[in-house]
Amino acid sequence: ITTTNFLISKLEPQTTYYWRIKCTNASSQSDWSATWNFTTTAPPAAVILLAPEQGTTVENDTVRFVWKKGQPFAEKYWFEYATDGGFAHPVIDSSVTDTVFSLMGLTPGQTYYWRVKAFNSAGWGAYSEVRNFKISLTGIAKNQIPDRFFLSQNYPNPFNPSTHISFTVPRTSQIKIDLFNAKGQKVKSIFEGEKQAGQYTLIIDMGHLPSGIYFCTMSAKNFRSVRKMILLK
Repeated sequence: ITTTNFLISKLEPQTTYYWRIKCTNASSQSDWSATWNFTTTAPPAAVILLAPEQGTTVENDTVRFVWKKGQPFAEKYWFEYATDGGFAHPVIDSSVTDTVFSLMGLTPGQTYYWRVKAFNSAGWGAYSEVRNFKISLTGIAKNQIPDRFFLSQNYPNPFNPSTHISFTVPRTSQIKIDLFNAKGQKVKSIFEGEKQAGQYTLIIDMGHLPSGIYFCTMSAKNFRSVRKMILLK
């Protein structure tokens, strides 16, 4: 080493390391310095979920999720929800930096499962417990039913690696939402199926795609809308 600093990478988490140094020249060397030590941080512990409570029935189609701050030193969170307890087809948002997250447009009568894990410089921690809740069939207010099809601009935009896209459906309809690249090639089917009247939000994970301009399209009977999205890595 010919400088007064040295960088070491790939250290083990939650491990204490000791270090010392001495100087040399062409004819001699010094004694060792005092020995110092440092301890690398551990991945965050499993996140503690606060709301909604396990097994509750939510009386509207917008749900506010709350959990305790991850320790130690959580930088961001990985939020998942799914319609099956095994999370075979989860919807994921890995860019959550707060301990509060909201979803709108969830399906009346549907049971959802959710869990969270935290990230810091040592990596991802363990998942929280899995909780479930159900959206009430009767609690959706009439004034929440939209009067037209509409595809909102995604948010955030630009984004990396995931973004939200919201849309409204005025009556039970077959809906198709696809993602295309700048060449007009379809790169992802986001949703295809029936949706009841209501407002919906989907989280689109594009971590496997290169940076660039993409177009999100929504199609229904006699309706089509396109939104431009920018993925920046």
